[in-house]
Amino acid sequence: MTRLKPWLIAGLLALSPLSGQAQSVTLSPVQMHQTARAALAAHNPALALALADALLKVSPDQFGILILKSRAERDLGKFSAARKSARRAWKLAKTPNAKFAASLITAQALSSAGSKTRAQIWLRRASDHATTPAQQEQLRRDFNYVRATNPWRVNLGFGMNPSSNVNGGSSKDTITLFGFPFALSDDAKALSGFQAFATADISYRLKETQRSRTSLGFQAYHRETWLSDDAKEAAPTAKGGDFRYTSAALTFKHQHIISNKGTRLDLSARLGRNWYGNAPLSNFAGLGADVHWRLSAGKRLSLRTRFDLQDHQDDDTPNTYIGSLGVRYSLPALGHRWTLSGDYQQSFSENLSREYKEFRAGVDVALGKPIAGMDVSMGVQASTRSYDVSRYAADGRHDTSIEANAAITLNTLGHLGFSPVVTLRHRHTNSNVSLYSTNETALGLSLTSNF
Repeated sequence: MTRLKPWLIAGLLALSPLSGQAQSVTLSPVQMHQTARAALAAHNPALALALADALLKVSPDQFGILILKSRAERDLGKFSAARKSARRAWKLAKTPNAKFAASLITAQALSSAGSKTRAQIWLRRASDHATTPAQQEQLRRDFNYVRATNPWRVNLGFGMNPSSNVNGGSSKDTITLFGFPFALSDDAKALSGFQAFATADISYRLKETQRSRTSLGFQAYHRETWLSDDAKEAAPTAKGGDFRYTSAALTFKHQHIISNKGTRLDLSARLGRNWYGNAPLSNFAGLGADVHWRLSAGKRLSLRTRFDLQDHQDDDTPNTYIGSLGVRYSLPALGHRWTLSGDYQQSFSENLSREYKEFRAGVDVALGKPIAGMDVSMGVQASTRSYDVSRYAADGRHDTSIEANAAITLNTLGHLGFSPVVTLRHRHTNSNVSLYSTNETALGLSLTSNF
């Protein structure tokens, strides 16, 4: 391939269609392509576009020229034309590298035109064709940039899991009340089955400065339950719809950097309603404040406080007020990322049997290196909850729980920037009131974003 001399390229760049000069130069198609690329690099998109158009008149299906044309049109502010050129290139793309380049240039044209959400979708399409670490790093960088400049943020989640206890029922067959045994009803005992859920967290950035960000949003969660054949046989009157759960809330969040070291204060509020078994369960409102510190050597510390109100729809059930404090300490150690957590929660209500105190502690670890291309994390949590007053026991109710969980992210099966996550969870609760002694084992499948 004949390469142009640097002095000749410089001279050609001076012959922009806008320069008004009368000179003419005869170039081969290869030289025209080289000059167009050089023009883009020299911030002369008008010349690059003129050369690209000339080449496409001779041969309209040139992938590389269409990519170059889209870039030039974008630099000139011709965003609609840039998108059309990029889409033409996408239709011609046959190899992973070509599809990566076409989807990336489409995303860039959309982002420059202000269509940030559509740009993110095209960047996710590009992720299916990123075959090198350099491409993956560029994709991550571009996606983070577009997300940061997009006032809308949309997080969707989906998951499903079989469970040994879909209704939160007791693992015991009888309950002892003040020294007398009573048989539990069928639907009060643990029932096995299958559950599926969907979540949506949508927010709009109202205002942003160098040190703060304010957003208003909407959150929703819905879970469907299907009973197993064994559960249907054990509890013939129970239906999966009896355990359907839905929650919806309006949200507010304000983030503010309060120190030059990056210490951040998060203030949040929410207002919403819960439904259980197709009937309204409660209205709720909450306020929260979190402080996050970035410490040395990759360590992070977070403190959180929350105050929530539950307004039960049952007229005979008074409101419940719940206050909570929590701490998270994250650090790298032994080649992995460890997180230590501790929480305290206390409820207040005119119904004394709803007042409790709870302590919880946990440790989680995310392995530093993938195993066979899979990211692995695991954790264990322990908690105690005490009710001074219980309708079932003279000395109150006292629960002790332990939960272990593991999550495996199947990166090699990713699609559109999402990867499936397989989770395994087991929880055991022992209570002096056998109605609340439970066992649950659940295997789950969900999706997580790779960005």
